[in-house]
Amino acid sequence: MKITIGNEDGTETSESIESFNRFTRNDRFTHFICMATRPGLLDCVTLLEHRDYKPFTERNKLFFLRSVEWESIFWIVVSMPTNERHLMEQAVKECGLRIANGLPAMLTATGMSMFPIDSPNAFSLENVSGHPVYRNNPEVNRAMRESEIESARRISKNSPGSTNA
Repeated sequence: MKITIGNEDGTETSESIESFNRFTRNDRFTHFICMATRPGLLDCVTLLEHRDYKPFTERNKLFFLRSVEWESIFWIVVSMPTNERHLMEQAVKECGLRIANGLPAMLTATGMSMFPIDSPNAFSLENVSGHPVYRNNPEVNRAMRESEIESARRISKNSPGSTNA
């Protein structure tokens, strides 16, 4: 398993599972886990960071974004202050997602595999009921992904330190 944490300058740093779990057990933070390719996630994370935890500000130091490669799939873990969970609740509503109790689990050839977080403050993000992704239409899914990439570019375009302006 590979865990990387995003740095404000756009670089990434590797992190051990032990360090990751120490951080996730800190009740000052709540953690939201989502498959990296889930429609709505890119919009949600970009909106949350650029609206509520603007890059290159002191508030951005309260926003943590990790990539976890687990079961050959990339997952994103967003960590933020527990007392600011309402900001994530607002962002998911705007992006076709919802906060679900529980952690990702997968049935593998060797049995059930649980996402490697041991924290009562960890939740999954999934699409809301009736979301177009559940129609399994490749053309619709492609269009959603392209739209989301463009939306994320638009949101971040005028952020401090952006090279996209």
